[in-house]
This record gives sequence, structure tokens and C-alpha cells, in this order.
Amino acid sequence: MTPLLCATAFARPDRLSKAAKWSREQALHAAEKVGDRMRGRYRLFAVLRPKPEPEFSVGDERTRDPGVVIGDAYARWVLRRVAGADRPVPVIGFDQAEVVDACRHGAALGRQRRLLITCVPVLCSIAPAVGALTLPWTGAVLLVLLWAVFFSDRVRAQYAAHTLLKDFGSRTPAVLGPPPDNGVSALPYALEKKDNGYRRESRFVGAGLEVWRPSTIAVDVTKGLRGPSPHDPRSEYTESALTALLDRFSGGTTLEPKDFTLTELYEHVARDLARTVASPDNPADHRGVDVIGIWGTSHAAWGDIDDTAWDDMPPVTEGLAPGDTAPDSRLARPYLWARVTSWSGSLTVSVLVRFVRREEYVRVVVIPQVVAPVVDEVSAPDAGSPSRLPWLVTAAAQAIGDVVALGGGLVVRRPPSAPEIDSGSGPVSLREAYSKRRVEDMHMKDDTDFQAATLQRRVFASVDRFLQEHDIDVEDYRQATTNAIVNFGVIGDKFTGPVQNNAMGDNNTQHNQQGEAA
Repeated sequence: MTPLLCATAFARPDRLSKAAKWSREQALHAAEKVGDRMRGRYRLFAVLRPKPEPEFSVGDERTRDPGVVIGDAYARWVLRRVAGADRPVPVIGFDQAEVVDACRHGAALGRQRRLLITCVPVLCSIAPAVGALTLPWTGAVLLVLLWAVFFSDRVRAQYAAHTLLKDFGSRTPAVLGPPPDNGVSALPYALEKKDNGYRRESRFVGAGLEVWRPSTIAVDVTKGLRGPSPHDPRSEYTESALTALLDRFSGGTTLEPKDFTLTELYEHVARDLARTVASPDNPADHRGVDVIGIWGTSHAAWGDIDDTAWDDMPPVTEGLAPGDTAPDSRLARPYLWARVTSWSGSLTVSVLVRFVRREEYVRVVVIPQVVAPVVDEVSAPDAGSPSRLPWLVTAAAQAIGDVVALGGGLVVRRPPSAPEIDSGSGPVSLREAYSKRRVEDMHMKDDTDFQAATLQRRVFASVDRFLQEHDIDVEDYRQATTNAIVNFGVIGDKFTGPVQNNAMGDNNTQHNQQGEAA
């Protein structure tokens, strides 16, 4: 992932493909107009060549990936919005420091190209004044010099990209950037409109554009665990159904629930989540799980966090206040952020876990989010050597397109200077801005489902053990977790409501199913 994001700083627009696409569209449009005219004039032609019905393609309903910028526009954006941020978003799956270094080089190449493009018209305007060139020759020299500037820029950028990609295959991408000095992180959340413009969706910035429906379960922590009768000689660790039935009818005692803090619960679940995700049929595919505690804060309030408030944040698993809030009111919600990175950094599956204690209930919230692979403009960089003749010929033709695009840029709308995801203010994630909205590959989607389900089950099972250790009845909790696990396969569907068993909310979808979360 790191080399792809580095090479994007040296990418240049594919003018030939755009010209070919435009020509093909114009030819099809012209042929359609001629066909319509012929059908209206000649009945036989209309019978032999009827107007084709519009075809439906699955791709027509596919979620459109966000628009991005490449080349020096990308490099300037990274330096301005990512590297220059006072409070950067945590990094996932790549080495951001190397990407920033590559962007500095890419931005320098862009500055040199723009400087030369500015100097060429100035020099050409002086030539007729001193009698060195006539006006027709001045125009020709201007075009040739502009072509030479674009051609040399493409050669230099390709040389930098080729050198960068040549020996990058054996390197292991970093999973996390440098942690804050106090070991605490924060993550902003934002409310965004979906493609239809009506449905709005909350997501954590940096955890991925693909947000699955959360699972919300509430458990009454004032109900004690039913234990065996004190007069029963059988072991208290007997777990058979017959023993439980006899205890119920023989007046088995109800244990007094032990008190606990949310800090203890976060610590317990964090330890269980940190276990490696094993793949028994492929031992080489064991995946580590990174677990950190974060404080969720509003996207709008992110830039208002001063150094004092940042330094005063306690670790979620060590210093959580009984009131379930951070010292600063803008950082109001603690979460555990568990992540599994695979496919050489192309896929990161996360769950954000939150516990809320209100009166006699503890609410368990599990929110899966996925960072999908990068968009097509970034996923396949040109690694060819700039010294090869076929590449040089293609680059020369592309430079002609650059000159034409430069002239067209004087009369049409300027191209965007930032990715579509970036609103221009607030926090932004580089990896997220250049990722697809959904995982599309079949095998990668299968890994996504497995990893998300594994993390969710670990949370449910860890909370189950914690409650039992504190003599709290888990019968209702197990029914709710079974329902959540059974429905997990359709949680990501946009027509499915949240899976909840929540005494403090709506959309209760609990079924009368019994079972234990694995």
C-alpha cells in the first residue's frame, strides 16, 4: 500500500485514454442520431434495424467510488491537509512518513513544471518585440516549448516512480503510525449523506467508508447469576442441563452481583480482542489484531482540541472516569478500536466497541467499519522504465494532450485540487480518501465477513465471561447475542435495520433464540 500511495505523487493524467473514450462516445452518439433519422424516413430500415432497448448492467447500480486527484495536485493536497494537520487522524496499513517524503518530491517537480510553463509565454512574447521571430513562428515555438516542458516533466516523474517501485515489493507496510506521547488517541466522527441524497450515515473518519449496521445489546447487571443450592452436594461447576433444571426446582440460590467499573470491562475485552486471528488451514495467514483505546469526538470540534485537553485525556483502558466521559466535554465517548489488516495493507477490517452504563443496564455497542482497497486510479501505477522507446513514444503523445488540455483549461472549469471526500476543513484520512466505498473482490469480501464476524464474536464472548466472573445473569444477554450473530450476515445490507436488544432504545429485534456467543 505504501508504494502505491507514494507513486501517486508522480502519476500523470492519461490523455490518450480520455481522448479515445471521448471519441468513442461521440461516434456512438453520431451513429445513434443517424439511425434514428433513417428509421423515421424508411420503414424497412426500422424493421431491419430496430432501436435497441437500453440494457441494464449490474455496474449501473454499483456505488460510485469517490473522485481523487493525482500527480502534483495529490502531492500538494497531502502536504497541506495530511502532513500539515495539527491533529492527524491515526494511520492504518501504510507508512505515512514515506508517502509525505514522496509527496515533497512530487510537489517540487510540479513547481518546476509550472515555473517553466509560466516562463515560456514570457520569453515568446519578447521574441517578436526584438525581431528574433515573426508572429507565426512565435506561435509554433510556443507550442513546441510547452510540449517539451510537459514531455520532460513526464520523463522525470516516471523516473522517480520507476525508482520508487523497483525494490518496494519486499517491504512490509506499517500498520500504525507513531502513537501520541501519552499513548492516547482520538478519532473524529462525521454524519454524511449517501449517494441517494436522503439517507444519512455516521462513520468514524479514518476507519473506512464501508460502514456496517451496529449491533446494540443491553444487559441488566443487577440480576444475579443463579447458583446451586447450598445444601446440594454436587459441584458448583457442573454445567449440565439436568443440573440446572434441578437447581431451578430445588430452590437454587441467586448470587449477589459484584460491582465493576467500565475501565475493568474495557481492559478485559481489549485483552481478548488482541488475540491473533488464526487460520488453521493456512498457518501462514495468521493475522494480528491491533487494539487501541480512542475517544470519539465530533468532526466539527476536532480542530478546537487544544494541547492541554489532548494531554489530559486518560487512556480508555486505564483511566476511564465513572461518568463515562472524558475530561473535555467535546471528547465525550470512549471506544475500543480493534483492527485486522490484510492483503498487503489493501484491506482493514475494524470494529469500534463502546460500553454505556445507564441505571441498571450496560449497553454493548459494536460498529464494524471496513477500509476497502484503493481506487483504480491508484491501484495500478505505471512502473515502466522511462528509457524504453515505446514508453517515450507514448509519453510524447501524452505531452501533446497536455498542451491541448492546458489551452482548454483557460476556458473550462478548473480541475479539482482535492479528493471528493475532503470537505476542505476538519480532519481527513489519506488512506480513506483514496479507497473504494465497498469491497468488490469475492475472496476479499469473504475475508472481510470472516474477520468482522470473528471480532464481533470475541466482543460478545468476552463480555459474557466478564459478566459471569461478576456473578451477573447472562441468559437474556446470550439470547440477544445469538440473535445478533445469526443476523450478522445481513447487517451490512442497506435495507436491514440495526440489530438491537436495547432496553433504552427502539428497533428491538431479539428473537426467542438461545445460545452462547462463541
